[in-house]
Amino acid sequence: MIKVRWTGAAGLEFITDQDVFLIDPYLSRLGKFQMFFQRVSANTDVIEEYLENLPSKPSGIVISHTHADHALDIPFIAQNSKCQIVGSKSLDSLLKMHGLLNRVIVCESDNGHEPIELGDNVSVVMIPSVHGKAIFGRVPFPGEIDPNETLPMKASGYRHGAVFISKIKIDDITFMHLGSADYIESQLDGHTCDVLFICVPDWKKKSGYTSRLIDIVQPEVIVLFHFDDFSRVISKTGRTPILPFQDISGFIGEIKKHTPKVKIILPEINTDLGNELF
Repeated sequence: MIKVRWTGAAGLEFITDQDVFLIDPYLSRLGKFQMFFQRVSANTDVIEEYLENLPSKPSGIVISHTHADHALDIPFIAQNSKCQIVGSKSLDSLLKMHGLLNRVIVCESDNGHEPIELGDNVSVVMIPSVHGKAIFGRVPFPGEIDPNETLPMKASGYRHGAVFISKIKIDDITFMHLGSADYIESQLDGHTCDVLFICVPDWKKKSGYTSRLIDIVQPEVIVLFHFDDFSRVISKTGRTPILPFQDISGFIGEIKKHTPKVKIILPEINTDLGNELF
């Protein structure tokens, strides 16, 4: 049994019979004013409530890169769990700034592709990647997190560090997590998946983004995600607040045109996708 949920932004939750695994859990959903103009801190009340509702504490967490909407909440989660954490040197610096030493299995952009065991029949491969040109044709906040920064930092202090596509295998099912709309074709050679979680924003800014990616990784199911307005809280109705100007229907049409038989899922946040995926 595997339960899979999109938790907002690039966050994924996998629940097996034994364990809980998270990718890029960003639950704070801070408002635009705070993200652009103030120093940012995790919304610990929201994170505590989320963790309390899990069947067990996370056994493993994987972080694709260290922008705030991917890594802001990790130090607090790490303080409340002894789980294995996989990510970059920038993630290690971030946790050390919070007094959390030796918590990260550090992956570099030049040493990916080696499977890392997260639990029984669960492993992850960190595939070196690049960040999409998300703001006015430029990559936002490039470079490494400065370990000498003062906490709390502004969102601009959360530099993306090394960027990865994570390929997580649970039993015999392989999931691929593309948390930003770009990739390095040569790094994807030999990597395929059953289920591809693909970032929607800025999909038009990389030539061949959908067609080349699908041809290489050959998914049976494609799940669109990271299209939500993560500066807004999730309403009680559960409807996903969507970022403007995404042309999601155009994106779906592009996928169907290239690969008519692939199954496409447009999820709502916090909905169990298990019945649709398997």
